Amino acid sequence: MKHSDPLFEPVYTVDDYYDGPKSGVANYGGQPHFYRSLALDTEEWNPDDDLFELSPISSEVRDLAVEDFRLCQRWQRSAIAGSIPTLLDSTARVLPEDLPRHQAIIEILKPHLYINPLQRILVRGQFSQESEQTSNPALLARFLSGGAPYNDPVKGGRRDKL
Repeated sequence: MKHSDPLFEPVYTVDDYYDGPKSGVANYGGQPHFYRSLALDTEEWNPDDDLFELSPISSEVRDLAVEDFRLCQRWQRSAIAGSIPTLLDSTARVLPEDLPRHQAIIEILKPHLYINPLQRILVRGQFSQESEQTSNPALLARFLSGGAPYNDPVKGGRRDKL
């Protein structure tokens, strides 16, 4: 079952999560982007703050990010099942047999998964599941903006609002 709002697009990875997705890879305008929440970067916390910054990435970078995300999901499934082996690297949440590939992917991704200030887009974001009636519902995002790069994030010591 598809989401009823056609503006929702695929979320490929969730790399950071706290009361909702905070960073990862998702489509915006049909193209892959790295997204990062600004909710915790504001001077005053606002529970209604749904600002995200986006930077475009290539489909190759997206594919590598998805591959690494799947490695982390394998570890997570083992954790839920209670069969986590001893971690070789305390920061890597991957199975020992996946660690070499995970480390190789991370090295490739490092220069690509960041917010490029020259291509930065500031948007309001909302996340939703495609359908809760399936065994593996897809996560979707809707990012709303005029689409213009937003290159001046701070004025007077506070973040501008849309």
